[in-house]
Amino acid sequence: MAKDPDGELKQTTFASLRMVMKAIKELLGPSCEVVLHDMSDPDSSIVAIEGDVTGRCAGGPLTDAGLGCPSCPDSGRVHKCTTVSEGGMVVRSASSLLSDDQGNIIGQLRINLDITPYVAFRQHLQTLQRSSDGGKHG
Repeated sequence: MAKDPDGELKQTTFASLRMVMKAIKELLGPSCEVVLHDMSDPDSSIVAIEGDVTGRCAGGPLTDAGLGCPSCPDSGRVHKCTTVSEGGMVVRSASSLLSDDQGNIIGQLRINLDITPYVAFRQHLQTLQRSSDGGKHG
């Protein structure tokens, strides 16, 4: 049986990205999650995951946000979004589509960052600024 060059390229690409995923996770810390998806099977697309922001694991499905990504413009094939979970966690995400030599989308690398503490801090600063702007200095 002949080797599947596209499958080999995909496996090589995915293997190379695993170290990149670890580096991104180490740089951004515990509020970061890096997910590698194989787009050939959306129902169990997660090939590898570093970190735990969304509670997902390898073998998990592509989310609705990830499914919308292939429709984004070709300008760099990067999709960014911010979502709010049912529990109120604010997650900023960026996805990059991975292509084979023919331009077919084979995967997706997604970085999820829990920015909830930063949003709360920004709101707190705005409250402090409003109260200091209207008050008299003693």
